[in-house]
Amino acid sequence: MIKKYRIVIIIGLVMLIGFIVLIVLQNRQSSGGEGNQNDKGETIIINSGGEAVEVNNFYNDTLEVHDSTYYLSQESTYTIFFDKLKNSFIITLFVTEVDNGNDIRYRAEEELMKKLGISRGEACLLQIEVGVPFSSSPNLSGINYGLSFCPPYATIPNEPIVEPARGIEIR
Repeated sequence: MIKKYRIVIIIGLVMLIGFIVLIVLQNRQSSGGEGNQNDKGETIIINSGGEAVEVNNFYNDTLEVHDSTYYLSQESTYTIFFDKLKNSFIITLFVTEVDNGNDIRYRAEEELMKKLGISRGEACLLQIEVGVPFSSSPNLSGINYGLSFCPPYATIPNEPIVEPARGIEIR
């Protein structure tokens, strides 16, 4: 009879220890996992698109934080931010058809790589969108131009886009 109690107690203790380990592991993953905003180290791991890339910890010196958006740079011609929910970087270019949007894109790309401490090859492994807002240029907006050195990418036109006439009749 005593042996049965010992077996039940041992099984209960093993289950209790297993449950405690499970809770500790879940808390560790949700509060201090890779790429977490609470990381205080010099580098963090960004895992986007199945590829893990070690980058400088930009959480410590972001310009402004809104919800899950971390601004890495705000210039008059571009903005760079990280969207934690999508685990991706976004470069917004404030250009029109007459600006040289590609030159501005190159500057923004270089700044992003410098802040993250990564090479072009490592940047291509990350999820990075490059676009123009509708408010800057309706003709250039709605396109993910991508990084200029990562295929596939699109060149930003630097001359006015002429739309064909839309059948306007003058009387």
